[in-house]
Amino acid sequence: MKDLITFIKKNSIGTYKEDVKLEKNTTYKVGGVASLFVYPKNTDKLIILLDKLNKEGIKHKVLGFGSNVIFSDKRYDGVIIKLDNFNDVKIKDTIIVAGAGVSLVKLSYKAQKDLENLEEHISEYNINKKIEKINIDIQNLTYMPRIHKTLSS
Repeated sequence: MKDLITFIKKNSIGTYKEDVKLEKNTTYKVGGVASLFVYPKNTDKLIILLDKLNKEGIKHKVLGFGSNVIFSDKRYDGVIIKLDNFNDVKIKDTIIVAGAGVSLVKLSYKAQKDLENLEEHISEYNINKKIEKINIDIQNLTYMPRIHKTLSS
Protein backbone atom coordinates (compact mmCIF):
# COMPACT_ATOMS: atom_id res chain seq x y z
CA MET A 1 0.00 0.00 0.00
CA LYS A 2 2.95 2.34 0.47
CA ASP A 3 3.51 2.53 -3.32
CA LEU A 4 -0.17 3.33 -3.79
CA ILE A 5 -0.04 6.09 -1.17
CA THR A 6 2.97 7.57 -2.96
CA PHE A 7 0.97 7.45 -6.22
CA ILE A 8 -2.02 9.16 -4.55
CA LYS A 9 0.18 11.97 -3.24
CA LYS A 10 2.20 12.39 -6.46
CA ASN A 11 -0.96 12.59 -8.62
CA SER A 12 -2.99 14.71 -6.16
CA ILE A 13 -5.79 12.15 -6.25
CA GLY A 14 -7.33 13.38 -3.02
CA THR A 15 -7.12 12.53 0.65
CA TYR A 16 -6.60 9.09 2.16
CA LYS A 17 -6.76 7.31 5.49
CA GLU A 18 -5.20 4.04 6.57
CA ASP A 19 -6.87 1.34 8.69
CA VAL A 20 -10.36 2.80 8.63
CA LYS A 21 -13.28 1.21 10.49
CA LEU A 22 -15.95 0.35 7.94
CA GLU A 23 -18.68 0.54 10.59
CA LYS A 24 -18.19 4.32 10.76
CA ASN A 25 -18.89 4.66 7.03
CA THR A 26 -22.19 2.83 6.59
CA THR A 27 -25.72 3.45 7.77
CA TYR A 28 -25.95 -0.07 9.27
CA LYS A 29 -22.81 0.56 11.38
CA VAL A 30 -21.23 -2.86 10.79
CA GLY A 31 -17.94 -3.98 9.29
CA GLY A 32 -14.30 -4.57 10.04
CA VAL A 33 -11.31 -2.46 9.05
CA ALA A 34 -10.23 -1.52 5.54
CA SER A 35 -6.54 -1.14 4.75
CA LEU A 36 -6.99 2.13 2.87
CA PHE A 37 -9.74 4.67 2.21
CA VAL A 38 -9.25 7.10 -0.67
CA TYR A 39 -11.42 10.18 -1.21
CA PRO A 40 -10.89 11.30 -4.83
CA LYS A 41 -11.24 15.05 -5.50
CA ASN A 42 -13.20 14.71 -8.73
CA THR A 43 -14.12 12.43 -11.63
CA ASP A 44 -10.77 12.84 -13.40
CA LYS A 45 -8.85 11.79 -10.27
CA LEU A 46 -11.26 8.89 -9.73
CA ILE A 47 -10.56 7.62 -13.25
CA ILE A 48 -6.79 7.87 -12.72
CA LEU A 49 -7.09 5.98 -9.42
CA LEU A 50 -9.30 3.24 -10.86
CA ASP A 51 -6.95 2.81 -13.80
CA LYS A 52 -3.99 2.37 -11.42
CA LEU A 53 -5.86 -0.09 -9.18
CA ASN A 54 -7.03 -2.17 -12.14
CA LYS A 55 -3.58 -2.24 -13.78
CA GLU A 56 -1.92 -3.26 -10.50
CA GLY A 57 -4.63 -5.80 -9.65
CA ILE A 58 -5.32 -4.14 -6.29
CA LYS A 59 -8.61 -5.14 -4.65
CA HIS A 60 -10.99 -2.21 -4.36
CA LYS A 61 -14.61 -1.26 -3.75
CA VAL A 62 -16.40 1.99 -4.51
CA LEU A 63 -18.58 3.38 -1.74
CA GLY A 64 -21.03 6.25 -2.10
CA PHE A 65 -22.70 7.63 1.02
CA GLY A 66 -22.75 4.19 2.64
CA SER A 67 -26.49 3.56 2.68
CA ASN A 68 -27.72 -0.03 2.60
CA VAL A 69 -24.23 -1.55 2.56
CA ILE A 70 -23.08 -4.35 4.84
CA PHE A 71 -19.38 -5.21 5.15
CA SER A 72 -17.88 -8.29 6.76
CA ASP A 73 -16.41 -7.88 10.23
CA LYS A 74 -13.14 -9.25 8.83
CA ARG A 75 -10.32 -7.01 7.66
CA TYR A 76 -10.57 -5.85 4.05
CA ASP A 77 -7.05 -5.85 2.58
CA GLY A 78 -7.87 -3.53 -0.24
CA VAL A 79 -8.89 0.01 -1.07
CA ILE A 80 -12.26 1.58 -0.40
CA ILE A 81 -12.88 4.51 -2.71
CA LYS A 82 -15.22 6.80 -0.80
CA LEU A 83 -17.13 9.28 -2.95
CA ASP A 84 -17.75 11.97 -0.32
CA ASN A 85 -16.70 14.69 -2.78
CA PHE A 86 -19.34 13.55 -5.27
CA ASN A 87 -22.25 15.16 -3.43
CA ASP A 88 -23.75 17.63 -5.88
CA VAL A 89 -27.47 17.65 -6.62
CA LYS A 90 -28.64 19.32 -9.81
CA ILE A 91 -32.29 19.72 -10.70
CA LYS A 92 -33.57 21.01 -14.02
CA ASP A 93 -37.29 20.87 -14.59
CA THR A 94 -38.18 17.35 -13.43
CA ILE A 95 -34.75 15.78 -13.98
CA ILE A 96 -32.62 15.16 -10.90
CA VAL A 97 -28.92 14.29 -11.16
CA ALA A 98 -27.28 13.34 -7.87
CA GLY A 99 -23.71 12.33 -7.10
CA ALA A 100 -23.03 8.95 -5.51
CA GLY A 101 -21.88 10.62 -2.28
CA VAL A 102 -25.17 12.43 -1.61
CA SER A 103 -27.16 11.48 1.46
CA LEU A 104 -30.76 10.54 0.76
CA VAL A 105 -31.86 13.18 3.28
CA LYS A 106 -30.05 15.94 1.35
CA LEU A 107 -31.35 14.61 -1.95
CA SER A 108 -34.97 14.43 -0.83
CA TYR A 109 -34.84 17.87 0.82
CA LYS A 110 -33.38 19.52 -2.30
CA ALA A 111 -35.75 17.65 -4.61
CA GLN A 112 -38.78 18.62 -2.56
CA LYS A 113 -37.69 22.27 -2.38
CA ASP A 114 -36.91 22.59 -6.10
CA LEU A 115 -39.92 20.61 -7.27
CA GLU A 116 -42.22 22.75 -5.09
CA ASN A 117 -40.84 25.79 -6.95
CA LEU A 118 -41.49 24.00 -10.24
CA GLU A 119 -45.02 23.17 -9.10
CA GLU A 120 -45.66 26.86 -8.35
CA HIS A 121 -44.47 27.81 -11.86
CA ILE A 122 -46.65 25.12 -13.42
CA SER A 123 -49.63 26.29 -11.38
CA GLU A 124 -49.06 29.89 -12.47
CA TYR A 125 -48.74 28.72 -16.09
CA ASN A 126 -51.95 26.65 -15.84
CA ILE A 127 -53.84 29.52 -14.18
CA ASN A 128 -52.73 31.88 -16.96
CA LYS A 129 -53.78 29.33 -19.59
CA LYS A 130 -57.19 28.93 -17.90
CA ILE A 131 -57.67 32.71 -17.81
CA GLU A 132 -56.80 32.89 -21.52
CA LYS A 133 -59.28 30.08 -22.23
CA ILE A 134 -62.02 31.79 -20.19
CA ASN A 135 -61.36 35.04 -22.06
CA ILE A 136 -61.59 33.21 -25.38
CA ASP A 137 -64.81 31.47 -24.27
CA ILE A 138 -66.32 34.80 -23.18
CA GLN A 139 -65.41 36.33 -26.54
CA ASN A 140 -67.00 33.34 -28.29
CA LEU A 141 -70.15 33.77 -26.23
CA THR A 142 -70.44 37.41 -27.23
CA TYR A 143 -70.10 36.44 -30.89
CA MET A 144 -72.45 33.44 -30.65
CA PRO A 145 -75.69 35.41 -30.31
CA ARG A 146 -74.74 37.50 -33.33
CA ILE A 147 -74.02 34.37 -35.37
CA HIS A 148 -77.24 32.72 -34.19
CA LYS A 149 -79.29 35.86 -34.97
CA THR A 150 -77.76 36.07 -38.47
CA LEU A 151 -78.48 32.41 -39.20
CA SER A 152 -82.09 32.54 -37.96
CA SER A 153 -83.03 35.63 -40.03
